Amino acid sequence: MDVVYFDPATGFIEAVNEVLDADEAEENIRPGITMLFGSADHRTQFVSGGVVTDRPAVPPMTGASYDLNQLPDGSSLVVTDEEGTETTIAAQDDTLMLIDAGTYHVRSVSPFPAIDFASEVTVP
Repeated sequence: MDVVYFDPATGFIEAVNEVLDADEAEENIRPGITMLFGSADHRTQFVSGGVVTDRPAVPPMTGASYDLNQLPDGSSLVVTDEEGTETTIAAQDDTLMLIDAGTYHVRSVSPFPAIDFASEVTVP
């Protein structure tokens, strides 16, 4: 049987282990960690309300503009231009417009449980 060990405050999955029985599951639990029986993928899921659920993905930037309202609260975008200059833009009620031609590396930095993106955007 599989057991999911997670932080009850955040839902962050610490480990997913195969155990023989409930007694072995209890023996492996650490202080501050809770468990539930079942399977999970710690990279794409977390525990919310005692249920394993998918973590929300931040919508990636795919073109020269990006609605910063799509970012979760407390998030930011990091934009790196061809010269390596990095600019950080906080989540806000605005739109980011890349106006200079070139290739940009863009990544989101968001609080858990959001799944961040990293993309390359070319402005002609």
